[in-house]
Amino acid sequence: MELVHKADPNQFKTLDPNKFTISVNERKGLTPEEDAEAGVAITYSSIPGPFVENSLIRFRGNSGMNDGSSSEKHLDLVGGFYDAGNNIKFSFTTAYTVTLLSWTVIEYHEKYENIGELDHVKDIIKWGSLYLLKLFVPPNNSSNTSARIYSQVGGNNSNSENDLTCWQRPEDMNYIRRVSVCDISTASDLAREMVAAISTASLVLKEDKDISEKLVKAAEELFILASSTKKKGTYTTNDECGR
Repeated sequence: MELVHKADPNQFKTLDPNKFTISVNERKGLTPEEDAEAGVAITYSSIPGPFVENSLIRFRGNSGMNDGSSSEKHLDLVGGFYDAGNNIKFSFTTAYTVTLLSWTVIEYHEKYENIGELDHVKDIIKWGSLYLLKLFVPPNNSSNTSARIYSQVGGNNSNSENDLTCWQRPEDMNYIRRVSVCDISTASDLAREMVAAISTASLVLKEDKDISEKLVKAAEELFILASSTKKKGTYTTNDECGR
């Protein structure tokens, strides 16, 4: 899984950092184009995984390359987005981000195109939605296991070094990151947000038939599972879903 970067990275203008030291009540003359550009830049800087040579963010490198892997598990949970000021990856906020960005492209794709950001935003949506596909594990009848969702990577879960003991560059992480997993019956809210994310992303990425069909198939299966759950659960009330 890698970013496409169809657009020329050189078109991504250098932003004046002084313009982004702003309060709630003042925008310091920020234009809508600069505002959108800043949002794209922030999102790109939050992307873990293999560094892409033509990345729009030059100061980042490989990070989170072992997410999902430990002495007990061998999962591929590389990708997604880091959260805020630390390196935790929350599945719910990733799904919400993909949902919201997808709807903005559906509603305002011409405006994105006019300011040269459409390919960049589609790139981010593709990256996030492919990561969400990794988080959903369908039920396995042969092994009698129920459907699961990986709800979080990283966290403050031990007395050893973790994502909250030291705020650091993600490239410098060298510790095992805990993976939290939920049964869908205890995380129907997360499951439904993921359905919203990958279904809307499938509309944005419809030109890529293979990816769009994968997203639709997963959205349909996850929707049925979440809807058939007798007890609706909130994943944040379950310690096993993340801490």
